[in-house]
Amino acid sequence: MSRRAQENLVAFLFLFFFLAMIYLSYDYTYKARMVPVPIYVISALIMLLQIYFMNFKKNINLNVDAAELLTGGKSKDSVKGPEKTEQVKIQKVEGGSELAAISMIVLYLVMTLLIGILPAMFLFVFGFFILITKMKWYISLLVTLATEVSIYILFSYVLQIKFFQGWLVKLFLG
Repeated sequence: MSRRAQENLVAFLFLFFFLAMIYLSYDYTYKARMVPVPIYVISALIMLLQIYFMNFKKNINLNVDAAELLTGGKSKDSVKGPEKTEQVKIQKVEGGSELAAISMIVLYLVMTLLIGILPAMFLFVFGFFILITKMKWYISLLVTLATEVSIYILFSYVLQIKFFQGWLVKLFLG
């Protein structure tokens, strides 16, 4: 089988997968298919475009060299360093432990149960940016607010999903 036939086979398999997923998504409720159907439709259209370019446009090179992506478009000759090999020193970087990671997840779960999803997400993301990534507090606050607002708009307004409010919020606010 030629290289072109293999590429066409893979492209058509992806296309049929996307079309099958579109068909299967229509068994979902209206709200549940708001996300997968547009994604699969756009993916199928892009795959059709790729099939068209692969078979009917001869002057377009669709081959992507991953090395060029990683080196910023430079050729492998310009990226090569000096011919001499130097001894590489490995610096040990202190990282977190598994216990700390599991503790963070448990803390987020407890905060979600007590105060609700949105306030817990705000505190968790803000705390993560300040304590773990060592960002400045105002940049952390801006990123956290942007994340919170975008999630609120997407889920509350677009998808009309009600967030869990938390046990303490329900206890004090009814």
